[in-house]
Amino acid sequence: MTAEEIESRQYEAKMRKLADAELVQSSISSEQQEQMDVKNDTFVNQLVAKIMNNLQLSVTNIHVRYEDNMSVPGHRFATGITLSELSAITTDENWMPKTIEDLVNVIHKLATLESLSIYWNTDARSLGQLNEQESKKEFQQLIATKSFIPDEHQYILKPVSGTGRIKLNKSFGNKVPKVDATLLFDELAFMVDNEQYRDVILMLDLFHSYLKKQKYQHLHPSSDMTPKRNPREFFKFAGNAVLAEIHERNARWSWNRLKERRDDRHAYLDCYVADKLGRATEDRVKQLEKLERKLSYEDILFYRGIAKSQLKREKALMAAEEKQRKELEAATKATQQTQQGWLSSWWYGQTSAGANDDKSDGDLMITEEQKQEFYDAIEYDEDKAAIAESIEIPKDVSVIIFLLLDYL
Repeated sequence: MTAEEIESRQYEAKMRKLADAELVQSSISSEQQEQMDVKNDTFVNQLVAKIMNNLQLSVTNIHVRYEDNMSVPGHRFATGITLSELSAITTDENWMPKTIEDLVNVIHKLATLESLSIYWNTDARSLGQLNEQESKKEFQQLIATKSFIPDEHQYILKPVSGTGRIKLNKSFGNKVPKVDATLLFDELAFMVDNEQYRDVILMLDLFHSYLKKQKYQHLHPSSDMTPKRNPREFFKFAGNAVLAEIHERNARWSWNRLKERRDDRHAYLDCYVADKLGRATEDRVKQLEKLERKLSYEDILFYRGIAKSQLKREKALMAAEEKQRKELEAATKATQQTQQGWLSSWWYGQTSAGANDDKSDGDLMITEEQKQEFYDAIEYDEDKAAIAESIEIPKDVSVIIFLLLDYL
C-alpha cells in the first residue's frame, strides 16, 4: 500500500468519524429542543407513541468470526462472537406480554438473551476456503444454544443466557431515571489460557507494528529495495524516522507552528462557514478539503464547535435581510398600485403611512452593531463563550486551560 493510499484511507476514516460526531451532536440538540417544546397530542404523535410502545425486537443466529495466520506463524487462530437469540417484547407491570393500547408513563420491556459467547480457538481450522453454502452451514453449526455447545470452541466467555427487565420512564428527572434495567443471568464464566494469551499479545504487537509502519511509510525506501542490496537507503530511512519525530516534537511549540495553526484556524472557519451557507467558491471548497486532510480530527471538531456561533449570527442576519427585502417588495408593490388617480393617491398616503409604520417597526430590530455594543458594555465575548462550550474536559480530570485568544 502506497503512502497516498494510506493517506486517502485515513482521510476517509476521519471524515466518517466527523460525520458520526455531527450526527450525535444534532441528535442531542434535537432531543433538547423536543424537551423544550410543548408536546401536542396530535394523531401523528399518538400513532408514533403507540408504535414505539409496542415495538418488538428479535435477532437470532449471529456468528462473527476473525481468522489470523500471520500474528503467530504456523499457528492459525480464530476468534468470534456467537449469539443464539436476542429478543425484546412489551409487557405490563407484572412482566406479562401485552399490547399497550393507551398512553402510559412507564413502558415495560422484557429482554431475553440466549447463549451469548466469545471464543478464541488456537491452532484452528480455516473456514475461509469453503464455498458460500458450506460456509453458511458451518457457521450455523458452530453457534452455541441451550441444548448444544460445540466442542471445537475454546471459550473466553462461556455461553450465557438471561433476561432483562427494562423500564422506560417518559417522565424522568433528578430522582426518576429515564431507563431502569434489571439483568438476571444464569452464569457468567470467563477464562483465558496461556496459548490464548500468547495469541492476543502477538496480534496486538502485529497491529502496533503495522500502525507504526504506516506513520513512516512516506520515508520508507521503494519496494524494489532490500536491506542487503541497499543498506545505505535503509540506514537513511532509520535516521530520518528518528529525526522526523524529534523535529516534530521541537517544532510543536515554536512561534511559526503556532502562527500556522492560527492561520489554519481562521482559514478553516471562513471556508467552513461559507460552505455551510452556500457561499463557497470552487477555490474555497478545494481549500476546505485541503485543510481537512491536513488537520487532525480533534482540531476539526474544535473548529466546527467555534463556527457554530458564527453560523447562528450569519443565519440570523440572512433571515433579517430576507424579511426586510420582502417588506420592501410589498411596499413597492403597494406604491405601484396606488398610483392610479386621485382616489388612489389619497389611499397612497395612508398606505405610505402604514409602510412607514412597518419600517419603523423593522427599525426596532437589534442590529449586529448594537448587539456588539451591548456585549462590550457587559464585557461579554461571544467567541470565548463558543470556545469554552466546544472544549470537552473529562469529568475525572481537573485542567486549567489558558487560551491566548488574541494571538491564536
